[in-house]
Amino acid sequence: VEEVRSRFRLKLFVTKVPENDFRSGGIATAIAEDLESHYNRQIEEIVNKSMEDASERLIEIASRISNACTEVTPDEDGKVKRKKVYESTISQAREICDVLKEFNLTGNSQLEQARSQLDEALRDVTLEDLRESSYVRAKVKDNVDDMLNKFKPLRSFT
Repeated sequence: VEEVRSRFRLKLFVTKVPENDFRSGGIATAIAEDLESHYNRQIEEIVNKSMEDASERLIEIASRISNACTEVTPDEDGKVKRKKVYESTISQAREICDVLKEFNLTGNSQLEQARSQLDEALRDVTLEDLRESSYVRAKVKDNVDDMLNKFKPLRSFT
């Protein structure tokens, strides 16, 4: 061990790279700027996709409510079969209204207005009211259809 150790010698010198040296600042700064730009675009895409999905979900649920509240005309035999209104549809609509009230990441006023209109259309309305009252169904349908006519799913948040 001593013989091998005597044949080799290793000295370690540590010095700082000068600040004005081309190896120190320019490359690291460029890489940091590229990474920041990349991650900012990625975050923006994720937020936009999230809000787009939320707006499409709001439209889907509102459309299901509108469809369920549609008054049907008698068929050829004179029978009228009313469409069913499901508790899950109403609870999902209320849930998305509650979520979007706090989760409008982009602060989109159009989305907030649509959410508010749907929330207002369902305020103080019970499932039994919708199932048993033609007046309540028509009122809810008119309010939901008004929201659907004004609001289109979001595609751009810029």
